[in-house]
Amino acid sequence: MNKFLVFLVLFTVLLILIAYFQMKNIENFTSEVPREDKLFIKKTNQYTKIYSNKKYNIWLPDNIDDYYPTGVLFTSSKNKNPPKNMSVLVKNEYGENAKDKPVKYEIMSITKNNYAFWIPVSSKNYTSLGVICSKEYPSKFLIRCVPSKFTLKTNILNKLVTNTINNVDKGYELWSLNKSNNITVNNLNNTNNIDSLKQIYRLNMAKCTTEKKLYMKYTTTYEKIGSYVDKKTENKFFIWKPKPPKNFCAIGYVCLTRDNNPNHKLETIVVHKSCCKPPINYGKRSLISFDNNEETTLSFWRPIPPKNYVALGDIVVEGEDEPASDNLIHCVSLDYLNEVKNAQRMIWNNIDSNKSASIWVDSNNILHINNGYTNQRFHNYVLNKNLFTSDNDLLDEVKILSLNYRINNNSSSKVNRPKLEKLLRKTLTSKLDIHDNRLKDINIEEDNINVKIDARNSGSNELSVKEVLIKMKKILDNGDIKVFNEEKNNYYIIIDSFIVKNIDNNNVLIDNSRFIDKYN
Repeated sequence: MNKFLVFLVLFTVLLILIAYFQMKNIENFTSEVPREDKLFIKKTNQYTKIYSNKKYNIWLPDNIDDYYPTGVLFTSSKNKNPPKNMSVLVKNEYGENAKDKPVKYEIMSITKNNYAFWIPVSSKNYTSLGVICSKEYPSKFLIRCVPSKFTLKTNILNKLVTNTINNVDKGYELWSLNKSNNITVNNLNNTNNIDSLKQIYRLNMAKCTTEKKLYMKYTTTYEKIGSYVDKKTENKFFIWKPKPPKNFCAIGYVCLTRDNNPNHKLETIVVHKSCCKPPINYGKRSLISFDNNEETTLSFWRPIPPKNYVALGDIVVEGEDEPASDNLIHCVSLDYLNEVKNAQRMIWNNIDSNKSASIWVDSNNILHINNGYTNQRFHNYVLNKNLFTSDNDLLDEVKILSLNYRINNNSSSKVNRPKLEKLLRKTLTSKLDIHDNRLKDINIEEDNINVKIDARNSGSNELSVKEVLIKMKKILDNGDIKVFNEEKNNYYIIIDSFIVKNIDNNNVLIDNSRFIDKYN
């Protein structure tokens, strides 16, 4: 019996030790998972007018749940509608130790009817990004300041308005800010106020993210909706509807100008149903319709999205009746979108004085139609690829590369950062034989480019991140990587080496850089 008790005690101790070491392994594993130090944001296109006069209107972005604005927006009095652009809201900090509420407000200037522009005074290590407008002393809960580590210094951009009060009071100016929708105020009575215009900040969007990522996949399955040939120009278009897998939704129809079947050849993004919403309706009437040679009619409809959502494209149906279903297309939250210029390109147009039309597509081939040949009536939203999440291979480790590059000083033309990033993406995906969505957080600095290589999808035949690094090293061991212009007759930069960085602290893990004495 004593031996049995001794055995039982030893067995119990052994079980306790096994459980202890298993817990330690779990702790070690979770501690190695990189944690992003980023600011949670949302985006809105809903506003409340808080002040107006004969010259301008002032708008406060509406908060969404526990997300709040950082300042007010300006529109001219000629435009009675709210601002068309979206505003960023920042997540509220809770509790007595929260520091995102203004400590106090200071008056910047007073209008003729005794409204005032107030600037928030932030807590230590926090920064105010805008101003507020009110007749009474504003509540500290109206807007939020943000941790200074999530901001960048910016500058005034354009003078929006000058308001003179009277002979004694010189009045004030309202200014727009570079890369921000907020405004600032310059009191013309204060000669020292010019210095305050030099201390202006904006959000560093590279350090902002959403609490929930955009769960997406690619589909290669389509249903043909119809086609049309313009009799005068013989220009053709072919409309295809993406067919998403279960629990995913199409966010736009695809338009091609050749009669090629895209099934199992073309990839189109579809979004999980938890990240999108169906449209409210498709408008009172179709945008335009075409009668083709087969005596059928194709009509184009524009989905009306819910608040703070956007329909990225139009839909096309046979006949001229209102579409019968509300799940033909889904709308995407503003949180997952960026606003850029020239987001679409025209791929089709007709020549018809009575029914002029053009079809435009974005980078995902999602279509919308315009009455006429310009793109002024549609938004410029594109999906933010940095917020994508998918069914990635969990064993494929994400890496951040720092690419050393030099500018081609002999280049006959200059290139801006957005275009260079686009060309760089195209070059790297071609050289490394990987999908474009695996290149994340591209940051072009003065002499190096940081880029995150994401894990491949689960079950994918693409190269793993490790294999991509090996391939990159082999390429650079045998030469350089030149980023050419679209015509391929001139290159802008040459990449000669790279290092791999640790995601957590940017320490160098592998130094496989090569020194080049002379730039060719």
